[in-house]
Amino acid sequence: MGQFETAEAMGLLSMLFEAFPSSSDKASETTAKAYLMAIEGCTIHGLRNGIRRIIRGEVEEHNGKFVPSTAILARVVAYEDRRLRLQASHDGRKRLERDRADNVVELDPETRARRLEQLKELTAKLRSFS
Repeated sequence: MGQFETAEAMGLLSMLFEAFPSSSDKASETTAKAYLMAIEGCTIHGLRNGIRRIIRGEVEEHNGKFVPSTAILARVVAYEDRRLRLQASHDGRKRLERDRADNVVELDPETRARRLEQLKELTAKLRSFS
């Protein structure tokens, strides 16, 4: 993470610690560094979504009474990163399919037959070179 991402991650972690007041007294700089180490290589978007799911109580392995462990946070954030990548890939494929559908040229039967004949002639010429 770059300097700005680290600052944003620290802000998100602070919000996580404050969401569970019984654990906020343990939110030291060393603790925050341990959490940063656990999520190293993850994205800010994954961290934001993961913390949102934890605060909402959507993570089954988290009891909701205390701040999740570094391991739980790391798993939740890694899951969110994978989900976001898959979503982006899916959205990209859908966008590509829409673009292709928009660029389809309908040919009248006469033009289609003429082009098919041209393809046959080209194929025959290519075979003659072999």
